Amino acid sequence: MAEYLTYLKIEENEEIRSCRMYVQFLSNGQCKIRLDGHNFSEEAVESSYSRSLEALLRELPSGSTLHLNNKIVINKNGFCHVMEISEKVKLSFVPYENDDLIEFILGCTFENQELIAACFDDFGIAFSNLVKQIGLPVETCAYCHNGDFKSDGGEDLRHGWYCFRDVENANMQLPWVERLEMFSKATPNLSAFFWCPGFQYQNKELA
Repeated sequence: MAEYLTYLKIEENEEIRSCRMYVQFLSNGQCKIRLDGHNFSEEAVESSYSRSLEALLRELPSGSTLHLNNKIVINKNGFCHVMEISEKVKLSFVPYENDDLIEFILGCTFENQELIAACFDDFGIAFSNLVKQIGLPVETCAYCHNGDFKSDGGEDLRHGWYCFRDVENANMQLPWVERLEMFSKATPNLSAFFWCPGFQYQNKELA
């Protein structure tokens, strides 16, 4: 998962425009994101996907919001259902930090109810709170027995997951610091929303 292209919408000054987002995970561990739209292009290279998004938002007009759509699988009564998750990303002023921080706002419609969860600077909390509201097993990398991340303080729970499905003798019960060699063999840079036929459920608390 070294690179991918997706389409999103940017809301700014009460106007919405479409653009492409190109994401590339570089060999030095950094993440490059480029937004390309009609008559504009912005690019940022930072230590992670979320930090790059934050840098891009600082270059856009104040109050800009990125709108992305994602699909996840939920397991209800033994059957898998695809659910659409809306994702809004923007900068919001946080008084106790006296600064603008990146904010993730996730939402979906479940059993005729509008569910929303948000958090400043930590995608994992927003996603975990949304999953708690859904109240059903969610089949994504973030909740897979084969998925994990390095809990080193700089982790990116939006796009920093590793898949250990193809790593031989990967003992997921060991602390991550005892599996560093296995991390080097795992598939990196997976989205928390990603899901595949090799999913193995494990209820995880992301934050």
